[in-house]
Amino acid sequence: MVLFRLPRSQNHLTKKGYIATKLLVHLLELYHKSAIPMKRLLLLSFLLVLPILTLAQTPRDLSVELNAAVDGSKFVITWPEDARATNYHVHRRAAGIVKWDTLTKTLGKTASSYTDTTMIKGKLYEYRIKKTLTVGSSIPAWGYIYGGNAIEHPVAQGTIILVVEDTFATDLATELLRLEDDLLNEGWQVHRIDAKRHGTPPQVKEAIMEAYALDPDNTKAVFLFGHVPVPYSGLYVVPDGHPDHMGAWPADLYYGELDGEWTDDYSQSEIVINGVPIDTNTIRQPNRNSVGDGKFDQVTIPDNIDLMVGRVDLANMPAFTTKNEKELLRHYLDKDHAYRTGQLTAPPRALIDDNFGTFSVTEAFASSAWRAFPQLVGRDSIYDNASVDWFTTLPEQPYLWAYGCGGGSFTSCGGVGTTTDFVTKGSKAIFTMLFGSYFGDWNVSNNLLRAPLATEYGLSCAWSGRPYWYFQPMAIGLPIGFCARLTQNNVGAYATGPSPTSIHIGLMGDPTLRMNVIAPPKNAVATNEGFNRVRLSWTISPDLSIAGYNIYKAHEPQGPYYLSNLTPVSGVSEYMDTVTFSGTNVYMIHAVSHEVTAAGTYLNLSPAARVTIEGIVSGVASAEQEVASPLSAKQTSSGTEFTLQVSTSDDVHLALYNYLGEQVKVFNDRPLTAGTYTYQWTSLEREAVAQGIYFAIARIGEKVHQVKVLNLR
Repeated sequence: MVLFRLPRSQNHLTKKGYIATKLLVHLLELYHKSAIPMKRLLLLSFLLVLPILTLAQTPRDLSVELNAAVDGSKFVITWPEDARATNYHVHRRAAGIVKWDTLTKTLGKTASSYTDTTMIKGKLYEYRIKKTLTVGSSIPAWGYIYGGNAIEHPVAQGTIILVVEDTFATDLATELLRLEDDLLNEGWQVHRIDAKRHGTPPQVKEAIMEAYALDPDNTKAVFLFGHVPVPYSGLYVVPDGHPDHMGAWPADLYYGELDGEWTDDYSQSEIVINGVPIDTNTIRQPNRNSVGDGKFDQVTIPDNIDLMVGRVDLANMPAFTTKNEKELLRHYLDKDHAYRTGQLTAPPRALIDDNFGTFSVTEAFASSAWRAFPQLVGRDSIYDNASVDWFTTLPEQPYLWAYGCGGGSFTSCGGVGTTTDFVTKGSKAIFTMLFGSYFGDWNVSNNLLRAPLATEYGLSCAWSGRPYWYFQPMAIGLPIGFCARLTQNNVGAYATGPSPTSIHIGLMGDPTLRMNVIAPPKNAVATNEGFNRVRLSWTISPDLSIAGYNIYKAHEPQGPYYLSNLTPVSGVSEYMDTVTFSGTNVYMIHAVSHEVTAAGTYLNLSPAARVTIEGIVSGVASAEQEVASPLSAKQTSSGTEFTLQVSTSDDVHLALYNYLGEQVKVFNDRPLTAGTYTYQWTSLEREAVAQGIYFAIARIGEKVHQVKVLNLR
């Protein structure tokens, strides 16, 4: 039953009125589809719509849309001028540091840029700009950048614990092995765990902790694939504010929090409000929490989240009638691979379908999008309700990012759409955020938050609004799981909105995904060309933006990897490695691009074409050969002393190389008689070169020996 028709254009209404009307339409539709009493529904609609009708500012007003550009040694941050601004304050901190430093006391109300001349090239920074907005009273607006100039991320990403729910581990074995291979090609080491579907979260956590203990310094992430047992936590406070929805919600961050205590000692029935105990009969059964029921008590995280966590779980989604759970999971793995390898792409643009506006004086759910999208796609590539609509636009036009919010149910978001819309119309957005009542509690049938992961393009979704999510690090090459952990651990570093550090904050999707993907080279071949030489060849990347190729090598697939070439190999598709490891050499050939984004510049690496060759006789010995080597090194008060034992007269060449294979110093290049010889790499010489790993390589006749030294100050 249609009670009244919503205008197709905002031209007939103010934006506030338009949003309020869309929300009211959704609530009236909900009344006809549910058993919610009209009296209660009208009260809810009044409470939701009144703030929207009475507030003058918008989520965009409460954001500062920042773009940054590198100009020589300068880092220039710009934003749109705002006639209602009173002033601006600029803060900066090195990434990973808690304290913000003030770069300027106050910028005037007409300011629209700030130039940082003190940033250090290659160092990652965060910038925070506060705008004081005068709309009846003084209101803060915020903008953030995570960026820098010529940032280089390590080729080794660390270890990821891949937890696969065992129901489809055999049927999807081929696709899961491909996923592991893709992760290796991007610098991840994979520790695989198979979890029982009907096990318990503590059992899964124990397996994760055991895996973490094997490599605590390098383990960075957990990827939950399939219906891995779902932790629940929470007693009273819930982020969507509905009394029937209070209590325990899914809490995947439990798997990434390794130090705190999670208890199961309390019951909702013990909570007293205004002298009256809570009547748990009014609460949805899955959210009820009592002593010893396996649901944890914590409402907020007991300690910082240590590991990035993401989940791909497409169980109980019968609305997708053409694919069962197994096929939905297979489909996700197929598009995950296609995205990583540059086959699935979307233009760098973002859609905002905001049907809430500002919810209170300082709360505006869609400000998550208005703060992040300027860096992720650029200010000029953001399209909002004035020109686009989720299920009018996204079924036909691909977008890299999309945000939608509105009054919700478990399967709908008012003004955006329903799970059925995702099924019948499709959605061509790769990274998504959605927000509305109920569906943030995702472990229910046909849940809306998981629906994007079942579409042709969707790879992630976050319930972003309470609290706000922060995805700006993806603009400088960091993975989406990093952003999830940043959001989960946000205690005042950024504007939070309600429910900061709450247990419900979780990422639907693969936590290792990055933006700005470069299509990789393929078909790597390694050929032994004789003593100390390996010839590499490959099929070039189809990406036209690349600057060339970097070649990294290691003794074994687990690394560590060292860069072989001094500058990117360009114009050709082969490379001769003349400073190889003895024995096994594992090569990773990455296409590289000097990526320019609205958050600065960074060296972007494609997934690698990987190849292994064995039986190499080389200038860099294996670990076993190093033990018996006639070449040794020791630290002295004046520097590093190398000792070389020559058993018979022979030609001897002894030189020092850095990890790039560049020759740093020649100690000897002439015949020597049998004896013991010492050579000095003085402290002054060490201070004149970069810190890092160096190799002293001795060629004695036909034999080659090496010793590795670390130059630190």
